[in-house]
Amino acid sequence: MDLLFIKLLDLFYLLLIKGIFISVLIVLFVKKIAKNKIDTTLSLQIIRWVILIYTFGAIIHLILSAIFKENTDNMNDLNNPYWIFHFITNSVIPLTLLNNKLSKKAYYILTISVLMNLAWLFESFIIHVPALFRNLGENNYSALLPFPYEAKTITKGLILGLVSLFIGNGFKNRRWIKAKLKIKSESVNKQ
Repeated sequence: MDLLFIKLLDLFYLLLIKGIFISVLIVLFVKKIAKNKIDTTLSLQIIRWVILIYTFGAIIHLILSAIFKENTDNMNDLNNPYWIFHFITNSVIPLTLLNNKLSKKAYYILTISVLMNLAWLFESFIIHVPALFRNLGENNYSALLPFPYEAKTITKGLILGLVSLFIGNGFKNRRWIKAKLKIKSESVNKQ
């Protein structure tokens, strides 16, 4: 049971959390470009609840690991020397999104999502910087491009951001369309 829970938590992390800051950036970009035409509040709330669901799962996993003292290869493993960093950035700080005032601030959600992905961002930085200086004499700029696993993560972030925008605006537009149809049907009935 615990092993299944860990696998599901890792899958949730790989599919949704890793690269979620790209999703928030997409929502913020759409918010800046289409000022009042596209509503982004529900999209940010969807991303907020994705973060909170993962946070609750990470806390449950940490408690189960501490109680049963199981050795796993998960990022919240107590044998990991950086477990306190992962605990704070993936379990403690995202709990502040339960505060309604803070969770409505888009840049706060962006900060939380970047903190949750900080290890991945540092890993990419550490891989790319030596690759830039490895071939100084050649004009080899392929080190500037994202590696395939980074491109997949960025793509997942883009997809999550676009899906949250479509879902958020789909519900808003559905209510708007129903209200328009109701007004039209009332005007037809009066004639």
